[in-house]
Amino acid sequence: MTGVLQTRLRERIREELGGTYSIGVSGSNGWRPTGSYTITILFGSDPERVEELKEVVFAEIESLKTSGPGEEDLENVKESLRRTRETNLESNSYWITQLAYSYQRGHDLAEFWAYEESIEEISIESVRTAAERYFDMGNYVQVTLYPESMKGGGLQ
Repeated sequence: MTGVLQTRLRERIREELGGTYSIGVSGSNGWRPTGSYTITILFGSDPERVEELKEVVFAEIESLKTSGPGEEDLENVKESLRRTRETNLESNSYWITQLAYSYQRGHDLAEFWAYEESIEEISIESVRTAAERYFDMGNYVQVTLYPESMKGGGLQ
């Protein structure tokens, strides 16, 4: 879901609108003491365009929640996941992290080997459902850092 959103935001905000040089979307989850998650969308822009670009971000999130990703966007993200996995399998630190993760959470290591199958199971509908579930627009924090030289500059 975050990969699809990052692609869409890069195309709209960077390529179409020229609003930023880069934009990042990431997700993380916690399991102790209770389950939690965070989705972060981060970009720099002209201070005068903050509200305009925020509206584009929210519109793309809403589109993802209602329509899901396009087939091409979904396939590109799935291919990226496959390539990243292939590269990671050659890294000792990746193996250590995965083994520790499985051990700490009591997961069956067979889940590790089912990763490629789980990529194939990602669908337009599963991404749409995830967006609907995890983008709670009533529960978000917006942090904007303005140049000190602007009236009211600093962290807002």
